[in-house]
Amino acid sequence: MKKNFLLFLILITCSSVLADGKMYWQLEKVNPEIPYQRALILHKDNTETLFLQSKYSLPETADEAPKQIGWVVPLPAVPELATMDADDAHNIFIFLSLGTQPNLTKIRIFLWLGFLILYLVITITIMFKQQKKQKNTKPATPPSIVRLIFYLLVILFITSLLMPTLGTAGHSGIDIIKAESLGIYDVKVVKSNNSDSLIKWLNDSDFQFSQKDKLIFDDYINKGWCFVTATINPTHKDKKEHQIVSEGLAAPLILRFESEKPIYPMALTGTGGFDTEVLIYLATDQKMTCGSQITLRHAREYNLANGQFRWLYTEPNNKNIKMPVQPKDFFTKDDFDLSYLCKFKATLTPDQMKEDIIFTPAPDNEPYREHIVEW
Repeated sequence: MKKNFLLFLILITCSSVLADGKMYWQLEKVNPEIPYQRALILHKDNTETLFLQSKYSLPETADEAPKQIGWVVPLPAVPELATMDADDAHNIFIFLSLGTQPNLTKIRIFLWLGFLILYLVITITIMFKQQKKQKNTKPATPPSIVRLIFYLLVILFITSLLMPTLGTAGHSGIDIIKAESLGIYDVKVVKSNNSDSLIKWLNDSDFQFSQKDKLIFDDYINKGWCFVTATINPTHKDKKEHQIVSEGLAAPLILRFESEKPIYPMALTGTGGFDTEVLIYLATDQKMTCGSQITLRHAREYNLANGQFRWLYTEPNNKNIKMPVQPKDFFTKDDFDLSYLCKFKATLTPDQMKEDIIFTPAPDNEPYREHIVEW
């Protein structure tokens, strides 16, 4: 029986070789049940540019809609600010998604059925051969086919568990450094030396924070960080802008600031108490990692300053072309002249979001592509 078991394990191994491997051409899906954030980070010469989008869920009727929707984004330095239309941002993320698809191996059901039949035939044949060799002794009673199938199903179940699967002035202690109107956003960049004053100012501005968030704000204040507040009126008179908000992913905030390492601020998101799906594309001059906080899905040499991204930046010979970014001269070709692209994605728990995501150089520049096994 040991020989049979070893033979079956060999067949299991062979099945993955015979399955069809191909590129997994499917855009990133947004889980409607949990909060969702996605970002593109450009990092070069100690400067980070962060495209940031977040999913919004609004009530069906205007009467139930909140007064406004807003973000609070902590940053290590006062940023330059920009935005762009949500449809244009969607095109960026479609391109990034198509260029970072995983490998897909599909295990076909008919292969398993064939191996099941072959296994049963070989097992029964070996049993009867062993019976014929036993002389002058009472022939062993072969196990029933039902028992054999039960054992086989147990092995299949255990094996399937081991296989890879798919699975947010007038106040003392508040300094308003910038106040701008960008597209659908009213943006303020503030600093504070007191978390109580900051929380009160935010709540007076229709945000919702409490004393349980005090430790997070204290940590940022002690590090000298600033806070970007961006608010959207969900009942804006412009229908197009209202639709952008109502359909989920609003127009992105684009923030450029000084930062020695690429960073994605997460600690305030974690105070909400909800699991959050996070998708980050990171363009730098080398492969990056961030430990186990968020999973690397794709890494390869790729320069964004090509035809697909030319429409985002101005050049001397195309200054009359209307750029989607506001202000239109926010980007130049040099901003996208980065040689390595990484993709990170995970559903993070509140405990995993207690710290900001800080990216560091990987030990190698070897390309990587996620491998998905699907039944």
